[in-house]
Amino acid sequence: MMCSLCKRLGSTISGFQTRLAFAISQNRAVLTVNRADFIRLHKQDSDHAGIIVCTEDIDRQRLVQRIHAILATEILEKQLIRVNRPNS
Repeated sequence: MMCSLCKRLGSTISGFQTRLAFAISQNRAVLTVNRADFIRLHKQDSDHAGIIVCTEDIDRQRLVQRIHAILATEILEKQLIRVNRPNS
């Protein structure tokens, strides 16, 4: 899953650190299924607008509902939010 901004920018932005730096410069959060790299980046520096890492879920509606429910109760700034696929 690639964000629409990353698709539009294409090769002008590459690398996980560069994507996070861009999000920080725009005061935007990052939503990704690339859990390992972004968890590592958050541990290195938590000064960002937020990172949401998700497990892959082919039921996109269910994923969106879980993200929405978490964001309704959580402050995202400087946080790493984990959204896990429920057990089937």
